[in-house]
Amino acid sequence: MNASIIICNPDYIPESYQTALIFVTLHPSPSDGASFWAIFPFGVIVNIFDIKLMHGVDIGAMIVHGCGAIVVIVVLSVTLPSRSPPSSG
Repeated sequence: MNASIIICNPDYIPESYQTALIFVTLHPSPSDGASFWAIFPFGVIVNIFDIKLMHGVDIGAMIVHGCGAIVVIVVLSVTLPSRSPPSSG
């Protein structure tokens, strides 16, 4: 959202708190899920106080995502039935 504002208005300088406010306003309602309220304070703290922490969070998320993809592929390849034709004998 900030990127599109910057493209339309080059003089705009985003502040840290504005990203957190955009994050809050884009979420439909608090009753939609507890996961939002579990992650929201982390997002606010990172965006306002320590944006440098975000690089480490991104790397960690990539590692978890990659490991999860490998686990899913291994589990599916082990549990799916074989496609080779039965041997006649």
